[in-house]
Amino acid sequence: NQFILGFDHYVSADALIKVEGFYKDYSDYPVSLIRNYLTLANTGAGFGDENYESFGLEPLTSAGIGKARGVEFSLQKKLSDTPYYGIASLTYSVADYAALDKIDRTGSYDQTWIVSISGGYKISPEWETSLKFRYSTGRSYTPYNVDGTQNVSNYNSVRFPDSHSLDVRVDKYWFFSGWSLITYIDIQNIYNRKNISNVRWDVRTQSPEFNEAIGILPSIGISAVF
Repeated sequence: NQFILGFDHYVSADALIKVEGFYKDYSDYPVSLIRNYLTLANTGAGFGDENYESFGLEPLTSAGIGKARGVEFSLQKKLSDTPYYGIASLTYSVADYAALDKIDRTGSYDQTWIVSISGGYKISPEWETSLKFRYSTGRSYTPYNVDGTQNVSNYNSVRFPDSHSLDVRVDKYWFFSGWSLITYIDIQNIYNRKNISNVRWDVRTQSPEFNEAIGILPSIGISAVF
C-alpha cells in the first residue's frame, strides 16, 4: 500500500517546483523459515557466498513486513528562451523491514539522502555542454568478525562510505540538408571517485574485500539524425 501527497508550483512558464511526501507499507513479504531475522527485501533472489546475502534453497513464507517513508523536493527548468535547462532533486527516506522475529532492521538498499543534479547549457545552435552530479548516503551492510563470520545483532548496522560522482559532456552539432550529425565527448566520474558497492569475505587474505566501482571513464561518440 502506497500513500503519496504532493504539491507543485510553476515559478515561471519554464520552471517547476515540486514537493512530495510518501509512505509505503509492505506486507506478506517472503521471509526465511530457518533464519527468523532474514527477509527477501534485504537480500535479493540471487545466490551468494555471504551469510546474509541470499536464501539458497531454504523454505520461505509470506510473513514479512516493512515500511518506507520520505520526502522529495525537486526543481525543474525546461529549455526555453534562456539557453539553459536542468533538474535538481533532494530526497530523504528511511526504509526498514522485519522478518519472523518482528524486529525492524534497516533495509539493505536504504540510502537516507539522495541528491541528483543534471542540466545543460546551449552555447550556440552548434555547441552544447551538460553535467550530471549524483550523491547518496552509503548503503547499510553487516560487518564481519575477525574470523569472517557475521553476527545477527550487527545485521545492517554499518554503512558504506557515501557515494558521489560527476559526469561532464560536450556536444557538437553539424547541420546538413535533411539530416544532422552529432559528435560528443563524455567523461563519467571525472574526479575518479572509487565508490564502494559491495563487500565480501576474502578467504585468501582472511579480511573483508570491498568492491569498488569503476573510476573515471572517458568516451567519445557520434550519431546521425535524419
